[in-house]
Amino acid sequence: MNSELINYHKANEIYERVLHIFKFNKEKDVKARDILYEFRKNYNPESKIKFIERAMFDKSLYFFGAGPNLIDHLKKVQDKIKSNRNRYFIVAADGSARALRNFAIIPDLIFSDLDGLNYDQIDFFLKQHSTIIIHGHGDNIDKIQAFKSLLLTPNENIICTTQVESRYPIINPGGFTDGDRSVYFCHNLAPIGQDFTLFGYEFKGKVGAFSKNKYEHEQNQDQNRIITPIKEKKLLLCKKLLNELSILEKRSIIFFQIQ
Repeated sequence: MNSELINYHKANEIYERVLHIFKFNKEKDVKARDILYEFRKNYNPESKIKFIERAMFDKSLYFFGAGPNLIDHLKKVQDKIKSNRNRYFIVAADGSARALRNFAIIPDLIFSDLDGLNYDQIDFFLKQHSTIIIHGHGDNIDKIQAFKSLLLTPNENIICTTQVESRYPIINPGGFTDGDRSVYFCHNLAPIGQDFTLFGYEFKGKVGAFSKNKYEHEQNQDQNRIITPIKEKKLLLCKKLLNELSILEKRSIIFFQIQ
């Protein structure tokens, strides 16, 4: 098993920055990890992780965030993806999976802290054979408890992550938000020469309509919300972490731009 995936070598450094910026309660973050551990301790994700590693090899890795530019990006690339789906490994950050579903594209991996997807939506993607990486932190303990019955099932397509020290099978692949954690997770598995292309990533201005499930009523109107100060801080850290991965780890990260 890749030790960097279980506990990314800079995971503690990233978490200390998170604590400094956001003043989160570390004890609650540990509690969230330990609840996930109790739910998943009998399920070893090693074979599924090896499957993911093989599945992404030699494919175009496309990552989708839930930014306000997501729909415009999907309109540009949907035909290319659907015309030869097997050439692409699709990774979705939380609510962006709902947008992909609307475009008849089922992600291979979905990263969620249970903000952008509800129980039925996650159950749907599991039945479509997507792998769901569920993240636990101090602010989503109630949601983790609400997903108890699903997390207790022997479904190999569920992997759980933490932002504190890993407690296997609960791992810390690095990153902070769903958007950058997904990139860090795949970075630990993909060959270093493999490019990562990011769609629907935006770090200022507005919050995408697919960012949270509670914004769902706004989607048909294609509305986005003005960014809050704390969301702006999260997105700025997301951007920094992606830049650090690109520079320090020499990972080629391409932000898709509409010409």
